[in-house]
Amino acid sequence: MKEPFKILSALFIGTVVLRAIYSTPINIFGIYPQIDNIFSILFLFYILVNSIKKPTFSSLNQPVRYTLYFTFFYLILLNSYTLIKEIIFQDELFSLFFKRILRDLINLYLILFVIHYSRIYRYKLVIMKSVILTLIILIISTIFAEWFLSAGFIPNLREVHGIDRNTGFLGMNANGASIFYNIVLGFALADLKCNPLKTQKKLDYMIISLSIIAVMLMVSKTGFIILISILLLFFYSNVRKLRFYIKEIIFIIGIMIVVYFWIGDQMTTRIQYQISGKEDTYSTRISYNEIYLKKAFSDKDILWFGHTDQPRIHKQNPHNLLVYTFYYGGIFFILILLFIYLRMIWFSISARYRIYSYVLLPVILGSLSGFTDYTVWFPMMVGLVQKDEI
Repeated sequence: MKEPFKILSALFIGTVVLRAIYSTPINIFGIYPQIDNIFSILFLFYILVNSIKKPTFSSLNQPVRYTLYFTFFYLILLNSYTLIKEIIFQDELFSLFFKRILRDLINLYLILFVIHYSRIYRYKLVIMKSVILTLIILIISTIFAEWFLSAGFIPNLREVHGIDRNTGFLGMNANGASIFYNIVLGFALADLKCNPLKTQKKLDYMIISLSIIAVMLMVSKTGFIILISILLLFFYSNVRKLRFYIKEIIFIIGIMIVVYFWIGDQMTTRIQYQISGKEDTYSTRISYNEIYLKKAFSDKDILWFGHTDQPRIHKQNPHNLLVYTFYYGGIFFILILLFIYLRMIWFSISARYRIYSYVLLPVILGSLSGFTDYTVWFPMMVGLVQKDEI
């Protein structure tokens, strides 16, 4: 694997999720107005000019394929459909639609190369180092979001009941960001379990530590529940082999204790708000979902084609990917999603593919109680778990 490929792919991986750094006047043919897409263009240009061997779907196993289907469905099909309905009578939005779809198509195409060549050990280490550096940048931008804002950057800032819910350069809402970080954590746990090499394990430890810190910084109850679920899954699946994973388990427990005493007070406060009823977000979300479902079933147009004008009840989207897809996409789209979703559940409980459950679980659980902008890091993290060499 040539060095330019490694460098450009690492830069692509690191910047593709940094959607909220700053706007830039750079405009390439009117398509890429933001700096975080520049490395996508450079990586794509290098691949095309040097005729890098294209990966095929047949080289990927089923869990990887279905996570690619899932990401394609969400980023391209569902987003295209909802955007098209918005721009039918608003020509000025067509340019935005074109840019988003082209950007996501290119990123999905590029991630195929990353997944395929990640089965080369040395290249996988490069990817993992890029992930670590990106997590560090995201955590710093979250902790010092206000400073970055005053310096001219555009990190995501939000405060709820006096609690900071910043996501920094990631740009998502806090619940979505917590799902994102749990996906990364799931990969590191799976990799820690199936790869005995010391160099790689050190990188896994770093990713685990940074992911746990990032999840806790999001102060998301959904994210915290998913975090605990993944860790319990890891402990439970290794009970019979406890003596082989005692170091890993002690390390994870130690990290959780340190992180809790460092930034756990805000999470404790949010849980207390939930228990006391001061901020009962789960009951609120369930009630919103019920309203959306009743409205969909009572209107044949919504039932078959989804809603046409993107209304939001009480300014809230459904906090459930299945309800969101049904309401905005109709029966056709929800059937596609359900098929992919059930396949991911099957992979999680199948003995043959159970190692992937660590990465799939955040999406399976997160889709039921949250909503996020799924990025190409999801299929990449599943693809990195593949153990066969090329």
